[in-house]
Amino acid sequence: MRLGHVPILALYALNVDPAFAQDLPILGRTLPHQEAVISAPRSGQLVELYVEMADRVSSGDVLARFSCEIEQAQENAALAASRALELQYQSQQQLQEFASTSALEVDIALAEWQRSLAEAEIYASILRQCTVVAPFDGVISSTRVRNFEYVSVGEEILQMLDGTEKFFEFVAPITWLADRHIGDHVNIHFEAIQYEIMGSIDRISPQIDPVSQTVRVWAVIDDEANIIPVGMVGQVNQSSNGENR
Repeated sequence: MRLGHVPILALYALNVDPAFAQDLPILGRTLPHQEAVISAPRSGQLVELYVEMADRVSSGDVLARFSCEIEQAQENAALAASRALELQYQSQQQLQEFASTSALEVDIALAEWQRSLAEAEIYASILRQCTVVAPFDGVISSTRVRNFEYVSVGEEILQMLDGTEKFFEFVAPITWLADRHIGDHVNIHFEAIQYEIMGSIDRISPQIDPVSQTVRVWAVIDDEANIIPVGMVGQVNQSSNGENR
């Protein structure tokens, strides 16, 4: 069996003899600190996609904009109506000072103004869905739509990730973890780029695979030079003693 054609993180889920699993290479892949699939918050025509693959963005940056002329007009109308009701309320307050109106009329005017403010906020919340903003600092990893395309609500627009901190996720035999703990170091080799890096065990799954007797592990890797791409396959050196430097 050629292991290269077996999905990396499903390798140890095979129905194999546990003793054989201990001899298998400890393979894994790099993961970003966080990643997200950005979907359309509404249906409509996408009139502006401001980013392309590999663009760096900051949290709050506008990534895309939908055509929302009708929604903008509705908000403007609601704000104008609210302003008129505010003036009516102020007028009722002045009339009350001269005993020319009742307290009930003032309360009704206030309630109508407050209702108009709530209606204006509804249109404002709808209008906010017309722009898509970055949820965190990161880089655009892919885009799925183009300008002037019609997209449906929930449809994927783009993907982004934050690679400022990277993890190496791998599946190891529990015997390998017998003398290793959170914070211990592991050597990780990336054959495709002939590069080796030190990782620090950050998390160990509390659940093992009962068939293969393996466990999922995450190690933080220090890749300040940004040499290792996200998703790259690597192999953990099984002879690592697991001790901190």
